[in-house]
Amino acid sequence: MALGNIYSDPNYHNLNHWGVIQALNKKGVTVNDPSVTETVLIQTTPLKLSAHMTIMEAIMTLYAKEVATPNRVMAAIQRLNHVPHRTPIVMPEDHERAILLWVNRTVEALKQRISSSQTENLSVPDITPVNDFHELSDGAAIAALISFYCPDELPWKYITVSKAPTSSDCIKNFSVINEFCDNSLPFCIFHMRPQDVYYIRG
Repeated sequence: MALGNIYSDPNYHNLNHWGVIQALNKKGVTVNDPSVTETVLIQTTPLKLSAHMTIMEAIMTLYAKEVATPNRVMAAIQRLNHVPHRTPIVMPEDHERAILLWVNRTVEALKQRISSSQTENLSVPDITPVNDFHELSDGAAIAALISFYCPDELPWKYITVSKAPTSSDCIKNFSVINEFCDNSLPFCIFHMRPQDVYYIRG
């Protein structure tokens, strides 16, 4: 069903487990775990949860690859063209680099917006650029990205920024993101507690 939704193709709904694995392989997402087989996936007593998690992660990777293509991300960044860039924009080589580039450029755009529209004597939050997904674990860059696109629903002043963020700072940021998801989106996408998102990091 997830593949059917990604590609708007009801034919994917009829695939068995092996068909899903083959479809993922054809789309460039390989399930490399040799323990994930059709036999393991159809077991229900006990349910082999780790095998199903491997497939779920592969489908999420595929979705990210399909949505965050380098071309789409470059188009989104070019819409931020009023923001002066310190470094030239280089086409990212994959969806992970593309997502990180989009996050960093959007955070820059938010900082620019704050500094140009300041009426109060407040300092612009010093959110550092992220180089990999582990660096998103303080929640500040994700909250800033949401704040750029939805400033009324998540005001930038709600973001906790620190040079050495404590676990409390990080959980506050994920709590603000969680509240945004609960209150401003048409359906729930935040399926864990803020503490869980912080502690599982990877």
